[in-house]
Amino acid sequence: MCASCVSAIQRVRNTDEAVQSYGFYEGVLKDLICQFKYENKFSLAKPLASLLVNLVPKGVDCLVAVPLHSKKLRSRKYNQSHLLVREIAFQTRIPDESRVLRKTILSMSQKGLSKTERILNIRDTFSVSLNLWGKHVLMIDDVLTTGATVMECKRILKKAGAAKVSVLTLARSMMASSLVDYPKKVHGHVV
Repeated sequence: MCASCVSAIQRVRNTDEAVQSYGFYEGVLKDLICQFKYENKFSLAKPLASLLVNLVPKGVDCLVAVPLHSKKLRSRKYNQSHLLVREIAFQTRIPDESRVLRKTILSMSQKGLSKTERILNIRDTFSVSLNLWGKHVLMIDDVLTTGATVMECKRILKKAGAAKVSVLTLARSMMASSLVDYPKKVHGHVV
């Protein structure tokens, strides 16, 4: 990834401490993420992770990738978010604890769903295998669209005892609102 590619990325002015994103999901950054995610360009893991290292908050105890369901992982052959976590763990020496968070129920694709549909689609599809009591967990994903996936993962991690869960993504869509505005209930379900 060249310097002109990096300078062409429209950066996000991060005002939400709980969710940090490097840039917007458009142009060069979108192209790089799509190559990394869908075209097996594993060589992009290191430079993309390097973009995120300076956004890692202080006091993080462990890193966790947003997981894929085992069927999706078998078809794609890798989890792009976990490749980012491994690189960030290597560069920062923060432990990779991605194995603790699992996608246990296969949900339909989130593409094309409204924010409410995404929240309901992803509800109760993740589980945590270890107690995270008192830990500050940094969860990493490639793209934040509506926040439904990361908010559900965050809920499950906190239920497992995490004291704090921060989120770091390469990109956020223009439609992604601050998670401060994230609904507390959808159709009677607490989110």
